[in-house]
Order: sequence, then structure tokens, then C-alpha cells
Amino acid sequence: MTPKALVARDLMTPDVVTVSAETPIRDYVGLIRLKGFSGLPVVDGDGKVVGMVSHSDVLRGLVAFLASGAPAPGDHTTRRRVGSRLVDHLAAIEGTSVRMSEYLALPVRAVMSEEVTSCAADSPLAAVCEAMAHKRVHRIVVVDDKDRPIGIVSAMDVVGRIGKSG
Repeated sequence: MTPKALVARDLMTPDVVTVSAETPIRDYVGLIRLKGFSGLPVVDGDGKVVGMVSHSDVLRGLVAFLASGAPAPGDHTTRRRVGSRLVDHLAAIEGTSVRMSEYLALPVRAVMSEEVTSCAADSPLAAVCEAMAHKRVHRIVVVDDKDRPIGIVSAMDVVGRIGKSG
């Protein structure tokens, strides 16, 4: 008998924690610290996924905000360049604590990435892994037929499952 091929449903974490685009960055940071997550889907009023926000998006946005007064929305092309200079940027900026409060009051839409990598619950594991590698993302949102999140498959979910198999 051939073993059943793994699909997104087999690996996903159900009961997705989400934020709205209007959630203040401060609340998002508190939520990911409490839950131990590194990113969350952003949903509209109907619960449809409209973006992703990660701790990296918040850090990149902070650097841009402190340097220029405007956060940089999630942008995969500048991710490594800004992230590698984070400490230097923060150390060089005067009045960081006052400006930090202003930044944390902004809505997550100011820094979220509107590009969301998603899949259906019955997507094969190979397709999920390929999407993660190709798009260079660490999480895929599993959505229903109305683009509402029903789960998340993270790179750690995949690695953990592989570790149990071998």
C-alpha cells in the first residue's frame, strides 16, 4: 500500500491568529511576543487575507521611520540590505525613544507586505515547500475558498515533520 502524500492540511497550525490592517504596530508586537510567533496574516473586515506582517517588516519599517519619518512597507527586495544595517541605523539616530512611540502607534498596514503566499488545504507538501523556497518566505497561509485563513504552514512545521519521519 502506498503511503498517503502529505498536504498542507496535515502540517498546518489551525486556529490562525490574525490582525487587521488598522491594528497599531504596538499591539501587533505585544501579540507576537505573547504568542511566540514571528509573523501574522493581516485580514480585512470580511476576514479575507490582505497582507502579512512579520517582525522583519516591523524592524525595516522602524529603521525607515527613524531615518526619514515614513515607514517602509514590506518590500522583499530591500529586506537583507536594511536588516544587515539595522543596528548601525538605530545607533546613529537621535531622539529614538520619542519617535519610537510615534512609530508604534502606526497601523500595521504601514509596514505589512501586501504580497501573500497562500495555498489550499489540499495543496501537496512539495508545492508548499516549492512556494516557500521560490518566494523566500517562512510561512504560507492556508485559505478557504473565500481567501479566509484556516491555517498556517511554517518552515518549522515542515522541518519538524521531516524530523519525525526520518
